Amino acid sequence: MKIERFSMGPIAANCYILLDEASGEAAVIDPGACEQPLIDYLQSDAVKKVRYILLTHGHYDHLMGAAQVKALTGAPLYIHREDAACLTDEHESLADTHLPGQQEYVAPDVFLEEGWSCRWAGFPSMCCIRPATRVEVYALLWMA
Repeated sequence: MKIERFSMGPIAANCYILLDEASGEAAVIDPGACEQPLIDYLQSDAVKKVRYILLTHGHYDHLMGAAQVKALTGAPLYIHREDAACLTDEHESLADTHLPGQQEYVAPDVFLEEGWSCRWAGFPSMCCIRPATRVEVYALLWMA
């Protein structure tokens, strides 16, 4: 698996691309913007298909590019149910404070829940774990 990092958006938040080099399938994690270097990479010969757009939480610096990446790739968008309002409400995502009127709203396709898993990129599972104390903090783990 190859991991690429793109620092984008007004505070240069990190967006990660996980690429299964054997199949060309990719996952986009936290597209805080959809800037040209990311677009070029997603349209490169290395990426055959984006299977997931994963949002670790609903703050603007992690989701401002989600609608564009979804439109570009057709990939399903994943977020925790309790953060989903951030995708359609700039007050919830805090975009109204930092980038008022600039958030492009998008609906999630799948809700990440405690214990969610799938098989991908030769790894047996990918899990979402959310601590009960705070919705905005959870982890996506690839387990070998």
